[in-house]
Amino acid sequence: MVSCDVLHAARPDPALGKYGRLNETPRQTLVREALESQEVYHKDKGSPTAVKEARIKEILAEIESTGTYRHLFDELQHGGRVAWRNAPKCSNRKFWEELSLIDGRDAATPSEMFEVCLEVLEKAAVSCVTTANIAVFRPQTPGTNDGPRVWNNQLIRYAGYAQPDSDKVLGDPAEAEFTELVMKEFGWQPPNGTPGRWDILPLLLQAEPDKPPQLFEIPSQYVVRVPIRHPTNERISALGLQWYAVPAVSCLELSVGGLTYTAAPFNGWYADTEIVRNLTDTNRLNLCPEIAACLGLETKNDTTMWRDRAIVEANVAVMHSFREAGMGMVDHHTLMRNFYNWWHREKRTRGYSPGNWKWIITPVSPTANISCYLHLNKMTEYTVKPGYWYAPGWRKYWKALKGPDSAAAPAHAKPDMKSMLSTTLTAKLQAVNADKLQIVLAFATVTGNTQQFAEAIAKVTEHAGTAQVRCKGGTGHIMWGLNTDSDTMPEIQACGHSAA
Repeated sequence: MVSCDVLHAARPDPALGKYGRLNETPRQTLVREALESQEVYHKDKGSPTAVKEARIKEILAEIESTGTYRHLFDELQHGGRVAWRNAPKCSNRKFWEELSLIDGRDAATPSEMFEVCLEVLEKAAVSCVTTANIAVFRPQTPGTNDGPRVWNNQLIRYAGYAQPDSDKVLGDPAEAEFTELVMKEFGWQPPNGTPGRWDILPLLLQAEPDKPPQLFEIPSQYVVRVPIRHPTNERISALGLQWYAVPAVSCLELSVGGLTYTAAPFNGWYADTEIVRNLTDTNRLNLCPEIAACLGLETKNDTTMWRDRAIVEANVAVMHSFREAGMGMVDHHTLMRNFYNWWHREKRTRGYSPGNWKWIITPVSPTANISCYLHLNKMTEYTVKPGYWYAPGWRKYWKALKGPDSAAAPAHAKPDMKSMLSTTLTAKLQAVNADKLQIVLAFATVTGNTQQFAEAIAKVTEHAGTAQVRCKGGTGHIMWGLNTDSDTMPEIQACGHSAA
């Protein structure tokens, strides 16, 4: 993914990468992004020119003296808000100006980091999950890989216990590997001594990358649990389902003004379909069969639409339960209307707004609002700073901590994509005379990623004949396919362009 000019929403610049321009030194990137960020901040605040120029002078002097600089509280809060405004996968950006900063930059130990994380959960709970809060810890030193880290994906998540001699998981399968890590490597045990479906994972916090993280149990008063009950179906209510009320994402980094904040957990409030997917997706709790049984539905035949009906009734139960508990939640119909209006207002007033259609459109009844479903498909995803993006994650943290020669972190086997690709191409090429075969791999690229893919495919197809890799130029989409019209020169075309 390429970055976009932070001030003028210019077309994506191939020389502008995630961490700055490819032809800049780290110091040059820091200065440029600091100045750009100040332009945005003072423009939004309506500051007099003299105030802006004085602040820029302070920042440049601090960078010259120390190699970095410190954001003022309001600058950092504004940066976090604008990063939310720029988040292409978020459909709740209408409220970006309401994000509240909890300043954790002075937290020097995991224990102090833990107290700040609890403050996030407390503020969210006290407001009945109607406020958005972000805790920002000290930034990474420019040009290094230091900085504090939250190893968890979210501050609150249910554990997932892989069952012996089975592919089943008790709890949340999304957290099975992390649960194994904290149990085997950090000595964590289930709260009641026996694994349960709704056990809250501990927080794993690291103040310095060269020092081991520390484990912290979240006190029960900071975890708001909502029992999931159906308004009319007692059998669904009797399943004993629940979900936590506060979604607090902790796996993203925040980039503001040339500084990267490696730990910046934040909370918002749930859309109903987020919890529905957690409960019903086949790679999560996969509860559709249980809910369908409660509804008395035939599940042996997909034509009965039993999954669809189970998902809808799960949605009814989730929305009903959060309302009964008095916890903040937005239904997906309201969410889509709000986003549609906000996004078009952004386009009119700001001139641009990145968006990822697949993430924005609701997974339940997506065509219920046909304007959103059809008109938002022209959104384009690109990176604008200030911004959030995924941190390296606990697997890489663990590997770095234990060293390159250590055993890998727990992980399920991943498919061998090279073997899969080789098998697929071999099947397609079986009908072609290999003795006469010449393969042409055509690609279009901006940053070079697609070229790398094409060259990798060329290596996979070496057994089938001579492969040539050719650049078609431009950045338009080209289709994936095998041209077998010619006996001598099939053409395999790489799909898409690497800017996305």
